Amino acid sequence: MNAAAPADQGPLCDGLAWNEWHQIISRGRQVGLQAKQSLCGHLEPEPHVLVLMSGRVRLSVLCAENGTEQAFGLRNAPAIIEYDEAELPGRRSRHVEAESACKFLAYGHPEFASLLTAFPRFAANVAVALLGERRLLLDFISGQLTTAAIGRMARYVLSRLNEGEASQGARLAELRVTQDDLAIHAGVSRVWVNRILRSLADQSIVECSRGRIIVRDRGALNRLAFGIPGDVREGQP
Repeated sequence: MNAAAPADQGPLCDGLAWNEWHQIISRGRQVGLQAKQSLCGHLEPEPHVLVLMSGRVRLSVLCAENGTEQAFGLRNAPAIIEYDEAELPGRRSRHVEAESACKFLAYGHPEFASLLTAFPRFAANVAVALLGERRLLLDFISGQLTTAAIGRMARYVLSRLNEGEASQGARLAELRVTQDDLAIHAGVSRVWVNRILRSLADQSIVECSRGRIIVRDRGALNRLAFGIPGDVREGQP
């Protein structure tokens, strides 16, 4: 009977015989990074599935709206990471940087697919790992969508205030607007608008009543509108 893969190899080898786990390891390309070292340039410009065997990495993703990379989170071994340096010309859709010394196994897509077919137990372990990754990704996407909606709403409110000031020749803080109107311009439902307004009110950025918004911190609203880093509650400019 084949000996089981050692437990210190992590949950990806659960239920596998040692010779099966050895075959899986031997068919991957081993890549090592030192702390703060980027994975960029270590692999061919084609899609890879990375198996983080040891260490800790920081992931970031390309923000489609402004072209900047935003932190996605930290991953501890073992983890499955989809990576492709060539996904966007001159830019990466996902950036991987070692938070500590770490080791990967890198597989091309066809090779990884063949492993999943050859070793059903390994496929099951990978599926469990990807479920956790999916939850983290959904949380991240939800946060990005909320941030984008807040920005669109803030820009709309500021544009309405600027239009009113231009016509009346005085600085305004109050705007008459419905949640339906805000939902249309923010591209979200009224439920989301309500949540966003409550959050802004809790931060003393706006004050809301039926059909009316009073801007209490215009500087903070401006920072939200245009994605300016820093504490949005720093006060009026």
